[in-house]
Amino acid sequence: MSQVASISNTIQYGGISTYLASTDIATYKALSWGQLNNNLAKTISEVTKSVKWAYNNNSSNPTLVQTSEYLYSLLGKFLYQSISISGNSGGYVVGQSAGNIAIIQNYRVEFTVGQAGSLMTAGQTTLTISAANVLSNSANVYLDGSIMYANATDQATYSIVYSANSFTLSFNIDGNGGGVQNGQKFIIEYTTQSVSTSSNYTLAPLTPIDYTATGGETSITYTNLIGRTVILVFLGSTPSGQIITSGTPTGTQVLFNTATGTLTFVDALVAGEDVKIIYA
Repeated sequence: MSQVASISNTIQYGGISTYLASTDIATYKALSWGQLNNNLAKTISEVTKSVKWAYNNNSSNPTLVQTSEYLYSLLGKFLYQSISISGNSGGYVVGQSAGNIAIIQNYRVEFTVGQAGSLMTAGQTTLTISAANVLSNSANVYLDGSIMYANATDQATYSIVYSANSFTLSFNIDGNGGGVQNGQKFIIEYTTQSVSTSSNYTLAPLTPIDYTATGGETSITYTNLIGRTVILVFLGSTPSGQIITSGTPTGTQVLFNTATGTLTFVDALVAGEDVKIIYA
């Protein structure tokens, strides 16, 4: 089986993910959002350093494939952000055999139990998300703003089973097998990887636009976005939710008008807030 990314790119993703994980930890502490794996950034950093040292000393070292794949698996939800920030292959990863293209995409699902559109009803314990080629260990679940830990024994938890076309979450909210309750807000993030073998596949390079908010603006316009496709928007180091092209954005959505090159946000931007726009 070919590598999902080159070793040099994986090292780069590890460095970026170290920063993203550190920012995540700082944010959770500042906002008191609950528990977080405080060692994650350190673990990613140390493994990245080890792989980089081995690669610089002997890029043909036969153990590098396994160690770089281990590093890749550690990156979890930070992987797609790292690919986008680095600009490598425009958000696409070219495989090591036959020129296959692995397309990495990040998804985010939000719902509140008991409200319209909720994916679960009060008392239910299982949820199946239909999605093909979900990367193992890429899913993260948040409950009321706090990250949930899989297979925990001392708090609300869940287990997860991945299959070819879906993954299933089994929740244990009260420690005794209890189901979800009305009013609980869930956010589920996951990453998929699909492969294109088409010889006619065209890579569209993603060009980032960096914008620093003056404060109070709810929309920004760039003429070079006219007629283009916005792939992802970062507010600080946090990716937005769905990019919609019509209607009114809600939650973490961003509305993009390709005819005018305008991005519209739900909440006004804060002075000094960094916005990064990835487009093709």
